[in-house]
Amino acid sequence: MNFLKYFLMLMILVAVSCSSGDPMEEIDTLISQKKYTEAKEKFQKVVDNGAGPAVERRYIEFLYERNLYRDFDKQIKHYLDAYPNDKEVRNLQFEYYAKLASAAEQQGNYQDAMFYIVAHLLSPDYRDYRKWENRQSTILRKWFESAAEKGNEADKKKAITQMINLSFGNLAKTLDIDLYNALSSEAAEQD
Repeated sequence: MNFLKYFLMLMILVAVSCSSGDPMEEIDTLISQKKYTEAKEKFQKVVDNGAGPAVERRYIEFLYERNLYRDFDKQIKHYLDAYPNDKEVRNLQFEYYAKLASAAEQQGNYQDAMFYIVAHLLSPDYRDYRKWENRQSTILRKWFESAAEKGNEADKKKAITQMINLSFGNLAKTLDIDLYNALSSEAAEQD
């Protein structure tokens, strides 16, 4: 009789453990079935329940690959707060900001493009930071020329001021020496 009870208990435990399933297997199945919304929801629950850095990293990669950038940005910041030395994830964040800078430039939003570059892409920890150092002068020139073409004096001033602040004074002089001199003297008077 004891053997029968033991056997039944063992079978119940096996059935319960088999039915619970590995959540990562479920997520992988959902992804393979292209059920991305369900996979994201399941991933988020697993991560929220403290699944650990490896799972959170996979979730971040999933969000990035599916262009779920709002969730990606939130999750990666959370992850990097806890694991700031994870260079692979850090480079993924740099790639995200590079996409934002490129998109802003393509849309003619040069001020935002410069923000992303200066605030996020000039870190020597980023493998392509030299590329973005070199892009600055081109974007600043485009910004100024676009503003001049539209007759937008405020944006011309912003572009020249940004050039001065970022040590691109020679570029500013070649584009508009009078505006450069006026803004430089204003800055000197304020100091």
